[in-house]
Amino acid sequence: MATIKIKQIGSPIRRPADQTKILIGLGLGKMHRVVELEDT
Repeated sequence: MATIKIKQIGSPIRRPADQTKILIGLGLGKMHRVVELEDT
C-alpha cells in the first residue's frame, strides 16, 4: 500500500476542539510534526 506524509505547520491553539481532536487522531498535535499514514 502507498503511504501519505502529513506535516503539521500550524499551531492548534485557538482552534475548535473538534479540529484538535482530529490532529490527535492523526498522530499530530505539536507544530512541525510529520507522520506517515497508510493511504486507504
